[in-house]
Amino acid sequence: MVRPRRPLSGRGRLARGFLLIAVLTLTFATAGHYLGVVPHLDPSGLWRFLGVRVGSGGGGSSTGGDGLAPGAGSGGREDVPPGDGAGSGSGSLAVPSEDIRVLPGATFVWTVVYECCGHEESVVTTAGAGIVGLTRDQLVTELKDWTVTAFAPERAELERPERDAMCPAHSRCTLRLEGDDLMLYAGSLDDVPSVRLILIGPTGIKRGDLSQAEVDIFEAGKAFKDREDVLRYIEGLSD
Repeated sequence: MVRPRRPLSGRGRLARGFLLIAVLTLTFATAGHYLGVVPHLDPSGLWRFLGVRVGSGGGGSSTGGDGLAPGAGSGGREDVPPGDGAGSGSGSLAVPSEDIRVLPGATFVWTVVYECCGHEESVVTTAGAGIVGLTRDQLVTELKDWTVTAFAPERAELERPERDAMCPAHSRCTLRLEGDDLMLYAGSLDDVPSVRLILIGPTGIKRGDLSQAEVDIFEAGKAFKDREDVLRYIEGLSD
């Protein structure tokens, strides 16, 4: 004899309904994932929705037992592509700086920066016997007055400031009348316009102190090889 089934209570029907929903949802999600119809569904989310406690497998936080970001617990960084880390054995390796040395015949560019006039003078030479084979650090130690601005085995560039002098072009001078004053300029009129004259200041000599012939000369401007030459000329004017 078949006993009639005992009708389920309201709580039992609710539990059976949740279980049926869970089974159907998991079946649909699994089939859809493999067929490419629906995105991947994390089953643990459904169980949590149904009130079932789900463990993390390790008993710790989802970020890892040590509190680090995902992937950090394994000793690696997710934002570093394979082969970029040290000791990976792949990829191009930087040449240690101590192995980069000056080659025979290397070009050296020596630049002096004259701060008084702002000009630069460069000279190009070939590496001498005392420089060939030096590393950058050794070159810095050997040439204490120079700053190495570029370094490669076949070419090096060095720079040195000159704070108390003008460049050769501005070491030459010009005397010229400006109004009633005889003014001194750094630079030669012979080099204008390639070299700009830089005003040094008045000499203290006035137009009235000069003869007409001297006025004509200084209105056009007179060039001198250096300041000493200017001083000797001015002393002659005062005699």
